[in-house]
Amino acid sequence: MAHKNLFSERVSNGDREYTLNIVEGTNSESHLIISTSNGSGDKTDGKRIRIPVKDIGCLRDALNRIVEQMAGIDRTQEDDTLVPDSKSYTLEDKRKEHAHAYLPWSAEDDEKLEKLFCEGRSTKELAKVFERNMGAITSRIKKLELRDKYN
Repeated sequence: MAHKNLFSERVSNGDREYTLNIVEGTNSESHLIISTSNGSGDKTDGKRIRIPVKDIGCLRDALNRIVEQMAGIDRTQEDDTLVPDSKSYTLEDKRKEHAHAYLPWSAEDDEKLEKLFCEGRSTKELAKVFERNMGAITSRIKKLELRDKYN
């Protein structure tokens, strides 16, 4: 396994599509990978950039400055705007609500989840204990096959 996908966002403009993936590598280091495709979603054109997550803040600041500068440039094609394909949110937004959102699960977390699951704790209770959303808890229970093992 080369990496684990933590979050994806896709934006498109007819003939162009950009995919942004936050991935965790085998060394547990996270990266943002930005790739482009021809818009059909089938074929990438080979352009890809990998940015360590620790560098995202300075990249974001630079992009914000560039966007401000571009606002003053006269655009002749008003329909040339990228539109997100789905709802977007930032990792920071998610972590305000769930402090451990998208963090890797430790062996200790898995053991604790299994113990609490066996005690009959609800998904909602487990989400509070692990500071993750209920979808993350459900997904981890499924991955660990706890329902098959104990039900």
